[in-house]
Amino acid sequence: MTLEHVLDRELLIRARRETVFGFLSQTPRFAAWWGAGSEIEPRPGGRLRIRFPNGVEVAGEVLECRPGERLAFTYGYAAPDKPIPPGGSRVTIVLADDPHGTRLALRHECADAAARDAHVPGWRYQLSVLANVAADAEQGGLTGRVDAFFAAWNEGDPG
Repeated sequence: MTLEHVLDRELLIRARRETVFGFLSQTPRFAAWWGAGSEIEPRPGGRLRIRFPNGVEVAGEVLECRPGERLAFTYGYAAPDKPIPPGGSRVTIVLADDPHGTRLALRHECADAAARDAHVPGWRYQLSVLANVAADAEQGGLTGRVDAFFAAWNEGDPG
């Protein structure tokens, strides 16, 4: 199978590589950004299943897993009417340190341009969810603390 149509995405995640990799390799964290029922076995030959909230499922196999650095897996839909059959594409995610967190580079290699193009908005969305859950885990509820700070400064003072 030739996978000559490539979708590349890159983004900065405001969290350490170890935190980001946990969301790529630990089933509860993996499901936090893909959807309930999603799971991963982070070892070569390990099973990967993504269950989207609408019930659509992706199945795959982990090809490579280097903790904190790199994850590669096959990606294809369980349903026959979807654009990529099981094992029909390959996703590679590479993590690198950045002064502001982690630089994530994703490459999704597909057999045809239409399948690649159909995944542009989906990856844009899923990676933004990953960035948000990883940053929130890293910051330990910083949003709530900032809200509490501003609420305290908005309390009236009789004096």
